[in-house]
Amino acid sequence: VSSNADFAQDPVVGWLVVIAGPGLGAFRPIFEGNNTVGRAKGQRVALDFGDDTISAEEQAYIRYDSAERGFLFVPNLAKTNIVSLNGKRPTAAVPLAAMDVIGMGRTQLVFVPFCGPEFDWAELGEKST
Repeated sequence: VSSNADFAQDPVVGWLVVIAGPGLGAFRPIFEGNNTVGRAKGQRVALDFGDDTISAEEQAYIRYDSAERGFLFVPNLAKTNIVSLNGKRPTAAVPLAAMDVIGMGRTQLVFVPFCGPEFDWAELGEKST
């Protein structure tokens, strides 16, 4: 985003919605750039619902690149905690698509994008100039 000063906070680019496990029905926002995903409150995407099988810090990363208008799911291979995407265990960065299911510990999350090919926050800046 070219003019962060206009936003009251980092603008949301998508969400993770808990569909199974502790925190069922809850959601967490995803922001532009690199999002750390883990159990600790300090994570950009804090899955702090009581599932202690999720790593406290950086079990995975979700990246949103506004230039490419795409999302990537990046497992942290240094962690012993397994993550899955649509039932598979990725060993490298993989593109995220709407309604993909991410598994971490006993928790399952659905990915819901807001930004992408149809919209990006940068468009607002382009229209107002």
